[in-house]
Amino acid sequence: MHPTILLQALDRNPAIAGRIISFCGNTSDLSTAELDGMEELQTEEPEKFASANQQLLQAHDIRIVGGCCGSGPEHIREIAAILEQAGTA
Repeated sequence: MHPTILLQALDRNPAIAGRIISFCGNTSDLSTAELDGMEELQTEEPEKFASANQQLLQAHDIRIVGGCCGSGPEHIREIAAILEQAGTA
């Protein structure tokens, strides 16, 4: 799932918030139903994906983030850069 989807779920369910320590998100914020059967990979710009991960990390005590479906080296580099700027890398 996309980091914004996890962020919304954790915000709605604070009892589970401390149980997730790592997350590797998809780069599309479409639902699984929307993504199922698509012929082309859905992704978003690395900067937007990194920003969504940063928001997730700021709101919840998640220690490790990465990328899954749709992510590439440029997405991971951007996550590392944004976390380094924030002093959380």
